[in-house]
Amino acid sequence: MITNSRPIPADPVLDGLSEFLSIDSLPAFVAGMVERIGGEEVDVKSGKISYLRFKPTRDCVAQWTFSSSTGRAIFVSGKLFSDETGAAIASDASFQEQADRARITASVQSELYEYSPARRVLLQAFPLDAKLCGLPLAADAASVRDIFARALGVCRDVIQLVDTIPVSYMAWHRCVLRYTVDLDGRQANYFAKLFSDDRGLAMVTQIRALKRRLDACGSPWVIPTPVTYSREGRMLVLEALADASELRGLFRDASEDSSLIPEIKRQCAAAGAGLSAFQEVPVEGLPIVAPSDLIDGLERKTRGLSEVAPALARRISLLLMGLTIEAARLPAEKMALTHGAFRHTQMLACGDRLGLIDLDNLRMSGASADAGEFLAGLDSVVARQPHLATVAGECEEAFLDRIKAHRRPGLRWLLWYRAAADAKHAQRCFFSLPPRWPEIVEALLSSAERCLHRSRRC
Repeated sequence: MITNSRPIPADPVLDGLSEFLSIDSLPAFVAGMVERIGGEEVDVKSGKISYLRFKPTRDCVAQWTFSSSTGRAIFVSGKLFSDETGAAIASDASFQEQADRARITASVQSELYEYSPARRVLLQAFPLDAKLCGLPLAADAASVRDIFARALGVCRDVIQLVDTIPVSYMAWHRCVLRYTVDLDGRQANYFAKLFSDDRGLAMVTQIRALKRRLDACGSPWVIPTPVTYSREGRMLVLEALADASELRGLFRDASEDSSLIPEIKRQCAAAGAGLSAFQEVPVEGLPIVAPSDLIDGLERKTRGLSEVAPALARRISLLLMGLTIEAARLPAEKMALTHGAFRHTQMLACGDRLGLIDLDNLRMSGASADAGEFLAGLDSVVARQPHLATVAGECEEAFLDRIKAHRRPGLRWLLWYRAAADAKHAQRCFFSLPPRWPEIVEALLSSAERCLHRSRRC
């Protein structure tokens, strides 16, 4: 969880940023809303920023998580705007209708939103989220029972929703809920991923086709089985993978328990071993993302950065220029199926197999793209936890050894994609402003520059 101890950039447009991201204490206007909706159940002093997304000169989203006497986490988010967009959202009829539904779902009398014209801040309490209009439905037990009854082809009366837990919530961006469902005496876990649009509809067919091919070829990977897609909730429901533990958790725990290192290396080797077969699977309707598209996306995200961090903006711009020049020099690379977020944070240890999740960025891209992304993920581990550098190095070696056993990767493109992914992670680190973000950004940009230099010398 992000704490409130972090350097806050000075933004010439978002002049309320320092108060909004108060280092010393919870902003009074946030505390007031929490007390109003949570009453005596909520521990206001427990509030910490658990998610943050800063868009220089445009807006900033902060999400506070609070503990309560019921054991349930309480989420309150705020969005600081540079203009009157927040006021327009708060007065919109469709938003107010969504707010009413969320209030009924949450069983509270008070409104779950509040807009401050003076601060240009819109506060919302879970399950209200202006970006994720399906969240009130996804949090409503009766609605979820209906969705499962239709998807599983059973009578609604034999289904009981035992529990609903938000396992990954990022306000104004995305939410993953875990459902424990009792079907006629048998319990099973499912996950629902909520989107701000209908991208999840095509994913049902795409992921099912991918799963059939991976299972048929004896891949060391396993992916979740899609159950259904709810248009009203804009949510994709998938079966939970059995006996799964997060690979990111193993990395975190390895700092205190070295006995976990062999298992981490084994899973990283499995990531490399399955990549070749994965890339050969035909999946219809995927977008094509060329190297130039990656650069364009990174450049768009630098807009406004020069106003708050000019030195950083110049350094990233030079790096992107170098990547553009190098991509033009390299021979074209074969396009292949690409995960789009292929790093250990999207992987699960599932017994003898490696679980691969977060499949909503499937695309056709360069054959080295996923491998470069995976290695950049290890660079991110080292940037944040330097004491894990040796472990990360061993994992890199295990991963590359298994890739080379199936095909010889183009080293120059592999370095290029690794550099591009390092640059992306550096940008994301700045925009999320975690503690030590200046050091982490520096480490990631230095890694990107080294990779680009090595690519030029190959």
